[in-house]
Amino acid sequence: MAHSHNDGDTCCQSNNYDVYETLDEMEFARGLWKAAMDGDFNLVQSLLGRQYNPREADSAGYTPLHYAARNGHSDVCGMLLSNGANPDAKTRSLNATPLHRAALKGHFETVETLLSYNANANLKDADGKTALHRAITKYVSSKETLQDTSLSKTCKLLLPRTNLNIKDNTGQTLKKFILETYKKTLDELGPEDAELMKDTFLQETLERYCLSCGQKKPVTMWQLPDDI
Repeated sequence: MAHSHNDGDTCCQSNNYDVYETLDEMEFARGLWKAAMDGDFNLVQSLLGRQYNPREADSAGYTPLHYAARNGHSDVCGMLLSNGANPDAKTRSLNATPLHRAALKGHFETVETLLSYNANANLKDADGKTALHRAITKYVSSKETLQDTSLSKTCKLLLPRTNLNIKDNTGQTLKKFILETYKKTLDELGPEDAELMKDTFLQETLERYCLSCGQKKPVTMWQLPDDI
């Protein structure tokens, strides 16, 4: 298909410089993928009513749900999910789920919708990163993103649903990743900005984790031993 994909921070982009459309491009435009990407709720509903398959993936493994989630169309995501879309579908090369796509952009309402349909927050992409890894990385990428309440809300939604012991491809746990990211933010952006990150990870989000570790009294992320 003549559409490029990037799970880093860009979405599908058609090669509009072509003077003609390939068959794949025509199929993309006429299928659920384009309608979902554009957030065209009525068209998505119409296509589903005509038995279009919400689980069908394009040549890169992107389903309509990936496109809708990436662009923050939570209503379209809900429509697709209620009609059988797979919340945990993975792309072919980078193993990104719709949750990864939504979390990276801070689309917290879409993240909430996906989680309500039992999207698995512990699924890892090709780098061993969860949706929370991706949200945190984006959240601390600049002073501006640390002020972005949608990214902080996304992190808060995902934190209690993600296993802090989960390891990425380097063997680093998510809990260690969060601590190291905080330290890096402190060094690079300063204490005032780092405090914004610290405030995002509130104590109540860690109660389940602390209890599972046998902690009789809940503690904050920052009091947990580094070797956990």
